[in-house]
Amino acid sequence: MSYVVAIPTYARVKALTTKTLPTLERMKCDRDKIHIFVANEEEREKYDAALNGEYRLIVGVKGISRQRKFYHEYFPAETRIVSIDDDVEDVLEKQDNRMVPTTYTLDELAEEAYGYCEQVGA
Repeated sequence: MSYVVAIPTYARVKALTTKTLPTLERMKCDRDKIHIFVANEEEREKYDAALNGEYRLIVGVKGISRQRKFYHEYFPAETRIVSIDDDVEDVLEKQDNRMVPTTYTLDELAEEAYGYCEQVGA
């Protein structure tokens, strides 16, 4: 299934690099799917330096609501978008009455989630 990952972020380089990106890596997310949306050129430079130019950075707009609207308009209309915050420490699932890191890949979770969306016409 085809989808993109959109991560809006502002002044949270450390959280992004120590939480969200390692989580996506553990979930075998293809880096080519990841789009990191920053507020301005100054932020882009900070993130680019911290990420060693290894991720796609897009200068959007400042403000979380405005940034989410921006990236929904940035991608073509039928693009499937997985939006993830810049401070996600892990994705958990319940096993035997306790929460543990998921064993699913992001591809598997996205396929299941968008499958449900299609079933209900969302």
